[in-house]
Order: sequence, then structure tokens, then C-alpha cells
Amino acid sequence: YLVKVSVDDQQVYVYALDDNDQYSILTRTMTCSTGLRDTPTPTGEFTYTGPGARWHYFKKWKCWAQYAYYIDGDIMFHSVLYNSDDESTLVKSSVRNLGRRASHGCVRLSVEDARWLWNNCPGGTHVIVY
Repeated sequence: YLVKVSVDDQQVYVYALDDNDQYSILTRTMTCSTGLRDTPTPTGEFTYTGPGARWHYFKKWKCWAQYAYYIDGDIMFHSVLYNSDDESTLVKSSVRNLGRRASHGCVRLSVEDARWLWNNCPGGTHVIVY
């Protein structure tokens, strides 16, 4: 797959290869939350990507997310936020913020979308953020 993140549209687009080995088949569209203006999601092309922890703890922000998938350094795709590594502690405001800038640089997704990306995009998947 090829994964494209539109900061302007707050959407993630996943493309599969066509018969000509071009990434032209739109396979999945996901609503996301990218970085706030003061903490933007870095733009560019990234290939040192890959799945991380099933549950990821953000020490600086004292919160959790599911299905961490690294894009660049500490920047990753991940699910909406939780107060602990327990699904019953969902931070509802992080769900309501999907579709608008809300993160400190990461790309937040619904749990279903974060799980799909984590399960279907192996390490080295090409990610373009624009």
C-alpha cells in the first residue's frame, strides 16, 4: 500500500497497486486528526515506517493510544486517546476531534482505522504527508 495523509482535508488515503504497478486504487479513506498549528505533523515522504506497540504510552502527555505505527521518529499513526491501557478509559474528546487538527504532531485515527493500518501495512510502507 501507499498511504497519503492530507493535513488540509484531515483524511488518510490508502492506495493499492493496479495492474500497471501504480498506486492508483483507492482502498480506504480514514478521517484523522493531525497536529495543531503550533505542533504540526511533519510533511514529506517517509519510508522508515512500521508498526509499534499495541498500546503506546505518551509520558509527556500522560495518556495512552492503541496501534502505534511509526511514520518518522516519535511521529506516528495511532488510535484516539485513553487514560490508561484499558478500552473503558477512552477520552471522548479525542473521538469528537477526529476531522480537525488536535494532536501534538501524530496522526490520530479511529480505533478501527488504526487497527487496520497496523495489521495491513508492513514496515517500510511508503507514507506521504502533505
